[in-house]
Amino acid sequence: DNIPSGFLRSDLSEKPVFGRLDHLINTTWRTKVDLTTTPYGSAKFRGFSGKYRVTINSAFGFKTEVVDLVAGKHNQWNITVP
Repeated sequence: DNIPSGFLRSDLSEKPVFGRLDHLINTTWRTKVDLTTTPYGSAKFRGFSGKYRVTINSAFGFKTEVVDLVAGKHNQWNITVP
């Protein structure tokens, strides 16, 4: 009783919906940007709600933090590079 359903056929090959969903998740809904800060050390971006891994690279070193972007809020994070 192997009835194909979902995103894969019974032989485990991908249905067209699999590719469309993969593109949405890994391209359309993904926010990947490289930013340069202002002289005051700030930067802005727009993104979908959710968790983001932010990496700061500077002449002083680098630091990575996970931040949460919450819809409808003024999201602001202060990340200090040691």
